[in-house]
Parts: sequence; structure tokens; C-alpha cells
Amino acid sequence: MKISILTHPLGANYGGILQAYALCSYLQKQGHEVVVLNRSPDMPLFMRIIKCIMIEVHHPRYNDSRYRHLVSFVKQHIPYTRPLYTSTQMTNFVQKNNVQVSIVGSDQVWRASFAMNYGFDYFLDFVPAGVKQLSYAASFGLGNWEYTEEQTHKIQQLVKKFDAISVREDEGITLCQKYLGVKVEQVLDPTLLLCAKDYASVTSPRIVPEDYVFVYWLGTVEEKQRVITEVQIEGKKLIDISLRGHEPLVSIEDWLSYIKYADHVVTDSFHGCVFSILFRKQFTICSNDSGGNGRLRSLFTILGIDFAARNINYEAVDESLVAQRRKSYSFLKQALQ
Repeated sequence: MKISILTHPLGANYGGILQAYALCSYLQKQGHEVVVLNRSPDMPLFMRIIKCIMIEVHHPRYNDSRYRHLVSFVKQHIPYTRPLYTSTQMTNFVQKNNVQVSIVGSDQVWRASFAMNYGFDYFLDFVPAGVKQLSYAASFGLGNWEYTEEQTHKIQQLVKKFDAISVREDEGITLCQKYLGVKVEQVLDPTLLLCAKDYASVTSPRIVPEDYVFVYWLGTVEEKQRVITEVQIEGKKLIDISLRGHEPLVSIEDWLSYIKYADHVVTDSFHGCVFSILFRKQFTICSNDSGGNGRLRSLFTILGIDFAARNINYEAVDESLVAQRRKSYSFLKQALQ
């Protein structure tokens, strides 16, 4: 079956890239042909031509060396289209390539401040009749409804065309029922569809020989320093990666390795937590308000993790994870029939 996926642009975000990689990988293992739609911001034709030229000549605006390792991973491991700048181009691609199913998700694809930059594409408005439509682990980002009355009415009409709808957080279930009047299921983030061993081929060998604490931080430097001082480093080496920094970002492969072999992880990232769980690491989490706290609370609830616990019982977590995987696999299997 030919499947297209519409998710966040695959940019400077380890979790965003890996959730797309994971969903593609899982679907490919089930025998499907998958492609990620490279939805780019609308721009006039002459601007697109100029952009292409600037990319070809390696203009600094489109040649940020800070992200080169992440870009390389996407090109090597994720099948994606050329840039598609309009809804019409999206429709044409789906039609010309005989796409049979269009999936929107995962991550915060339904967060209003993001989604409305692309019209209603993230509610699959571009998908032609006859193509199956579904969401997988879509997230609204926050627990409150941010769409206008007019936008809400339009979205209500669009989701009625979906063959199946799933969200990542329990807050998403509440929002869909209250504002859209549709029944939805809660499923795992795509990264959790795979097991730790499934990431072996894209994880670097151990990089740091000595014991170390790995810090992966999205928020402010001040908050990070406050949290680090509260964690008992005990003389261990500190490996620190911050998206707010200026140094080149390490590769996806190295990022996974840093988590896999760490003695402890400190993070304010949802996917930093996810991969700490996958690699059975003890970790310190600090809520990141800009990303929404509901996603962490929801994940911890379904996996039976206590926010306040200093040591996670991974035998119990693994049992919960196996059960949630079965539920998520079942959703996709039934939705794709």
C-alpha cells in the first residue's frame, strides 16, 4: 500500500526527525511503500527559484552547518518528497503517485500556532476523494483549544472524512470530543513503536569511555543550570547538548548513543524522556512549558511512571509498554485495512 505522511518539517529537532523515522520504519516493515510529504511554507514562484539557486551555491541562509548532521540523517534514512509549497502541489503529488493512504502525525501537528500556517493541510484538506485518511498520534500541543470559531467549524467538517483518528495525549481525546465531536483513540508516539534494538543500526558505538551524565536541553540556559546543580553528578563527566546553543549539533546517531550509554540523563524534552525510557535509563525531567506538560504527564500515566520517583522500575514499565505497543499496532493494522 502506498502511504504518504504529513508531519512537522524535518529540521533541527532530534525527536521530530526520529518520530518520522520510526513511523516510516514501522510501516515499511509491514510491507508498505512510504513517503513523507515535504510541506514547505508558501512562497511565490520567483522566490522558490531564488531559494533553489541559493541552496545550489551554498548560501549561508540555506547552508547552516550547525544542522548538517541532522540533514544528512534525513536524506539517508527518511524517504521524502521535493519541497511542496502549496496545497495544490500536495494534491497533485498524491494523485500522480497513486497514494492510497494519507497519514497526519505525529508530534504537535495540530497545534494551532503551527498548523494554521499551512491553511488546513494538517487536517488533510488537500487529500483527494478516494484516498484513505487518518491521523496517527497527532498532538494539539496544549490542553486548551486555540482555534477560532470559524477554524473550528472547518476542522469539524474535515475530520468527519477521516477513516480513523488517533492522538498522542489524553488531553487530545478530550479536545476532539468537546470541540470536534469525534471519537478518537490514544496511541503511542511513533518512536515507541520500535524497541531499543530497532535503533541499533542508527546508534553510534559508545563515545565516552568514562561514566557521564547526559544533558539534553530545549529551554533556557538559566533553568538548565539550576536543574544540573540539583542533580548529584558525583564527579562524572557532563555531556551537554542544547538547542539554544550555537555549536554544531551532533548527529542523530551520536545523540542516541549519548543517551544509550549515559549513567543518568537530564532533560526537559519529551523525546529525551522517550529514549531514556527505551534505553532503560534513570533520568531527571524538568517540565518545558512551551512544549506543553500534558504530553509528559500522559506518557508517564500510561506507562505507570511516577513523576516523583527517583528510580524507575523498568520491569513494570516494560510490561506497560508492551501492552501499549499492541494497542498502537492494532490501531494501525485496522486503520490500514
